[in-house]
Amino acid sequence: MGLDPEDLLAPLERSLFRCPAGYLRHWRTPSAARDTGSVVKADKDKFQVDLDVQHFKPEEIKVTASGNTLTIEGKHEEKQDEHGYVSRHFIRRYVLPEGHDINQVQSNLSSDGVLSIT
Repeated sequence: MGLDPEDLLAPLERSLFRCPAGYLRHWRTPSAARDTGSVVKADKDKFQVDLDVQHFKPEEIKVTASGNTLTIEGKHEEKQDEHGYVSRHFIRRYVLPEGHDINQVQSNLSSDGVLSIT
């Protein structure tokens, strides 16, 4: 992954990325800030979540709906990649807007690793 020119910040500009605890989060660059992780679109007729899950196989992803909450979980045990060993696990929960029917939830995984849930 390459660096964008704005990733090379002057020390004064880096203070924008300080955590409340006071330490500098070097990894929180402008490029990283543009990565939202998921995109949620909601209006009166449709609720949709698009989530990048390209690091997971389909069988490592679980989507559940209960009450008015949608839960997406991805997990794989430690495995070797080109840089060493990695394990990943995430859980995302979304509260469905009022008036949406939990029984109508559908999910689709694209070939490029984007999970869409409507």
